[in-house]
Parts: sequence; structure tokens; C-alpha cells
Amino acid sequence: MNCSDVRQEAYNCSDVKPEQLENQETTNLKSQISQLQSENSSLRKECNENSSIISSLREQISKKHYSEYNTWHDANCDSCGLQIKGYRYKCGNCVNFDLCDTCIGSNHNPDHMFLKIKYPINFDPRILLLPKFPFAPMETYVHTEISCDICGKSPICGIRYKCGHCQDFDICGQCELKYRETNYKNHDSTHVFIRLARPIHRSYLYYNANAPVLSRFY
Repeated sequence: MNCSDVRQEAYNCSDVKPEQLENQETTNLKSQISQLQSENSSLRKECNENSSIISSLREQISKKHYSEYNTWHDANCDSCGLQIKGYRYKCGNCVNFDLCDTCIGSNHNPDHMFLKIKYPINFDPRILLLPKFPFAPMETYVHTEISCDICGKSPICGIRYKCGHCQDFDICGQCELKYRETNYKNHDSTHVFIRLARPIHRSYLYYNANAPVLSRFY
């Protein structure tokens, strides 16, 4: 660079006033702020739309659960006398005996088993729905060689819930309470479970373990 070029560059720099530089920086900042505000507004709008969708889904799920659990059955509880709402427990070994979700466990023949019914079914009250199973000795409440298909607990102790429409699907009492609202981790909601308070004799397990107990009701 020769001397004339240096003088020309110095002249050009001196020609730019400080307030012009400040104005240019202010304009750039305002442009960036405006862009950020626009992006923020778009994000807020998107969040509001997503929030509205989530709220709508929660409401639908809540209504679905409420309508399912609060379904009225065409049967009265033989313990409290009220019409059954929610889950209906029908004795599979009696001609006409039902209990509600509150009264299940009330005094009844310990050799009888109940069907846990979620959706209303019209039964012929003259028909017995379950055969008589050979039970293990009364002093034991351990379901030998039976595992819970949700938590894996083996053997199941206490109440056992056996799917009446599957070849081999069982739930322990803890998982039945914990996962009943999600249909036992998306098990077929039309399937009816058999409530077994007493263990079935192991001889029956060997010959009939993989045979569905119930025919389809729906």
C-alpha cells in the first residue's frame, strides 16, 4: 500500500461519524430482537396447540375410564342389594349369585369361583358357567407352578386371576389392583377373568393348563 492509499483510507474512516455506527448497531439489534420475538410467538402458539391437544386427550381418557368403570350391570349385588356398577363378580357355580366390587370377599361357599366381568353381559341364570375344579388342600393358599404374567411372581400366593379366554394368562392379586385401569397392560378388555381364592389341584394343571375355560361372551 502506497502513501496515497493510506491517506485515502484514513479519509474514508474519518468520514464515518460515531452516531452513524451506533444507529447501524441499534438497527441490527432491533432486527434480531424482532426475529426472536417472532420465533417466540410461534413457539408459544405451538405450545398452546399442543397443550390443547393434550388436554383434550386427557379428557377423552378420563371420560372413557369413567364410562367403563361406571357401567351399570343388569344385576343386583346379593350382599348389599344394590344394582352393580363397575365390576360385577358372578359366581360361576351358582344359578344366580352376584357380588359388586365392594362386597367381593363376602361369606360365600369357598369352593365356588367368581367371574370378574367388566362389560354388561346377559346370562341365562339357569346355566352354570364353570365346572367344579379339584382344589388343593384348604390349608394352603399357594398356587403351585403358577406365575403372574405381569410381574413374574412365582408362585402366586393368595388371590389368583386366571383369564377364562386365554390358554395361559394369570395375574396375582397385587397386579390385578394395580393394572386393572389399563386392562392389565393392554390385555383384551373383552376377556373375563376367573377369581380363584383357592389353588386348583396340580393334577388338573397337568391335563388342562392350556385349555381356555370359558367360551366367548361378546
